[in-house]
Amino acid sequence: MRRVVFVLVAMAVMTLPAVVWAQAQTPAEANEAGKAAYARGDFAMAERQFAAAAGAMPNEPLYHYHRGASLVRLGRFAEARTAYERALALKPAPPLGQTVQKALQDLGSQSMRIGSPPADPQEIPLQSLNGVWLADVTLNGSRRARFLVDTGASYCTISPALAEELGMAISSSAPLVKVITANGVVEGRLASLQSIQVGTMEAANVTTAVQPLDVPFDGVLGNTFLGRYAATLDAQRRVLVLKPR
Repeated sequence: MRRVVFVLVAMAVMTLPAVVWAQAQTPAEANEAGKAAYARGDFAMAERQFAAAAGAMPNEPLYHYHRGASLVRLGRFAEARTAYERALALKPAPPLGQTVQKALQDLGSQSMRIGSPPADPQEIPLQSLNGVWLADVTLNGSRRARFLVDTGASYCTISPALAEELGMAISSSAPLVKVITANGVVEGRLASLQSIQVGTMEAANVTTAVQPLDVPFDGVLGNTFLGRYAATLDAQRRVLVLKPR
């Protein structure tokens, strides 16, 4: 997986609501918070922080580059290209300028591999199970699975057994996350799925928590996938509506 090189060192993650961050932070602080969110795999939060930094200081190319990097991880390739091109238009110093040019080249090959998302909203049929909703998904282009749809979950989640079946190497140094479940707090490690496809919507490089799951489904569809779209769960019609951002 291609790594994005950040120019500054990430600071500790803040715990205030996002709206308060935007009001209280300087552009540099928003940029640091964005890098911390990016490092822990919360690309939707990272994009919001980088956008706040770029909005407050629009002539700083670094902030546009960082926002472009998070948009790539969200699968929002057209917006990422715009952010990268804005960074280049601001004539950054050679090291950053070369990095942005390389990112644009990589973006071309990555967006071609995944393809452009459908322009229209997609309705995904849901199945009900004991008061929760399940959707059929495809992992890494081939493995079919049933995932719990949880718009409140920060991460997508799979079990260690499914991760092993998919050939995922889980590093012992990967970031630890704690998730509250019906059985209490469970620890897992962050990894990256090559892709998750739901209906016709496919997202690449989806940060996923790998942790024990004692449930009658294969995983959880959380905001590392859902956050890339405008997602609405219509319980009356039993569909998940995904609209490209």
